[in-house]
Parts: sequence; C-alpha cells; structure tokens
Amino acid sequence: MEWAKPGPWARPPSRRDPAHFDDDHHVSSDSLLRFRAKMPIEREGRNAQGAPRFVRRPYQPADYTMPPGVPADIRAGYRGFGTRDLLEMRDGAFMGYAQRGDVIHDGKPYVVLTRNARVEFAIEVELTDRAVGDIRAVPPEHAWELARAQDAARVPPIEIA
Repeated sequence: MEWAKPGPWARPPSRRDPAHFDDDHHVSSDSLLRFRAKMPIEREGRNAQGAPRFVRRPYQPADYTMPPGVPADIRAGYRGFGTRDLLEMRDGAFMGYAQRGDVIHDGKPYVVLTRNARVEFAIEVELTDRAVGDIRAVPPEHAWELARAQDAARVPPIEIA
C-alpha cells in the first residue's frame, strides 16, 4: 500500500475503503462485513400514513450467522475485564449489541446478545467477573426468531418482503 506524502492535508487512506484492506492491518470482522453484505431490513416506499415503510428480506441463514472473527474482536483489548463490566460500558466490547435474555449452560449463566448490523447475528456470552468467558454463536434460526420478535414490537411492525 502506498501512503500519501506528508503535508498539511495528507492522511493515510481510509480503512473503511475495501481497496486498502491488506494483511498488514487488522480489520475487524464487522468492518469487512460492511462491504460484503446487504442489510436484511430495507426501506420500501411509504406506508398509508406517509411514514417510511421497512421490510425484512425472507430468511437467509447467512444473514443471521455469527462471523468467525467476532469472539477475537470482543476479547481484543479487554484483558482483565469481566463480561459484566464490559456490558456496563457504553463504548466497550459490546457497543452495538442488545441484551435479549439470559440462559444457563452447564450451570453457568450466559447473556443472549444480538447485533443488528449487516449481519443480524446473536451470541451467548458467559457472565464473568475478571475475563471474557465463553462466547457461543446462536444458531441462525434462533437469531432470526429474535429479529422477528424485535420487528413485531416496532411501531409500525416490520413485515417480511
């Protein structure tokens, strides 16, 4: 990659530009997804009241599957912090995630989180105090059900296209 020569207005190329991604620079899995996937919810005209109408594409497992780099992205830079601490941070590892419930696996408490982005996946994260615990992908079918429940609660509800 070639950088611009230093000057008063020179700055490195944007890392948001997919042409500048390479193996020498870490780019999170979410960053890469911004360029490869289309949102599962799209604006489609207006409703009878003149407000924007949103619809959800029919179920496609890839839209609700956790990208492989997500656990590493969550753990990066947060050594010594437990999941409970990170959930309380407004700008921490779980920024952009929404809590959807709690579950128990093998006697350990987990929180269910959804990420509403280009890929609307869900994860279960073990609740811990001193380090990020186990992170499990929620099956795409269950992530779809969580997304549809959220759609039904919106006013007006989001329909399937």
